[in-house]
Amino acid sequence: MFKNLRIRKSLATIDQDFYFKCFFSPEWSLMFDLNLYNSEIDKTQYINQKIYGDYPDLIRLILYHKETNQRVGFCSILIDDHKTRRCSLFGGVDPDLLGKGYGSVGLYLFLNFIFSEMKMNKVTCQVYDFNSSSFKLLEKSGFILEGILRQHAFNDQIQEFVDIKNYSLLASEFVNSRIYQLSVKLKLNKGNFICQEK
Repeated sequence: MFKNLRIRKSLATIDQDFYFKCFFSPEWSLMFDLNLYNSEIDKTQYINQKIYGDYPDLIRLILYHKETNQRVGFCSILIDDHKTRRCSLFGGVDPDLLGKGYGSVGLYLFLNFIFSEMKMNKVTCQVYDFNSSSFKLLEKSGFILEGILRQHAFNDQIQEFVDIKNYSLLASEFVNSRIYQLSVKLKLNKGNFICQEK
């Protein structure tokens, strides 16, 4: 089933319902975006800005099954610095598919796109310190913990500050990483990373 996964550019008008499913799901939003629990923001407007906002250095991708066209996950890649070829990665998996291996395969495909197509040198990910499933995935995939941003976010549900863990992976580390070796074991087609318009 993983061999049929592909990535393409996100089209907000087509993919809006998928984004809303993820962002409005308590299983997803609590782990990935605490801003959705801030009573002072309009959640729909906030999500629309994330998926419709036009930023020159932001690429949005959808992970989907090529035969069924079912959307499985998404990511946003923000180029932080062109000279150092450094970017940030943010994303997630369909709340109904969490814990089923799609996160690992999706992460590989997104990283392969970042390093092979975009020619980035470094990718960073920020994870809430309570989101153990995400930071364990990053650590098992070869990411290095660079530091902790102390009390960098706020959890409105429990009225407490939250630390954020900052991870990174270099292009030179990718081919020797566990996640790259997983792709070889699963015999993922190297063409899977090609960003296709649908």
